[in-house]
Amino acid sequence: MLAAEARMPGWLRGSLFFTTALNLVGALTMSPLWPAAWNPPGTPVAPALHGWIISSFVLGFGIAYGWMAWTNTPNRGILALACYGKLTFAMAMYGQSAVGNMPWMVGITGTPDLVLGLMFGYYLATTK
Repeated sequence: MLAAEARMPGWLRGSLFFTTALNLVGALTMSPLWPAAWNPPGTPVAPALHGWIISSFVLGFGIAYGWMAWTNTPNRGILALACYGKLTFAMAMYGQSAVGNMPWMVGITGTPDLVLGLMFGYYLATTK
C-alpha cells in the first residue's frame, strides 16, 4: 500500500487518465498514418519523419501519464515535463493560428492541453 503522502488527489489522477487518452489519440493523429489529421486543410505540410518522431514522443509521454495514474503515484519530474509540454503545445497552436499559419479551428485544439498544463502546474506549485 502506498503511503498517504505518496497518493495523488483524485482530480489529478483523473486529469492524468484523461491526458493519457488525449495523448494516445494525439499520437495517432500526429502520425502520418492518418493523413487527414496529420495535414488538415490550411496547415503547413511537414515531412513524415517529423510526424513519426513527434507521435512517438506523444505516445511515450501518454504511457508515462497512464502509469502514474494507474499506480496512483505522483512523479514531480514527469509532472513538470507534462506541465511544460502541455503549455508549450497549447501556446504553439494558438501562436500559429494568431500569425495565420493555420486556421483558428485547428489552433483551438490546444485548449485541453492548456487546461491540463495549468492543472499540473497548480499541483506542482501547491505541493512539496
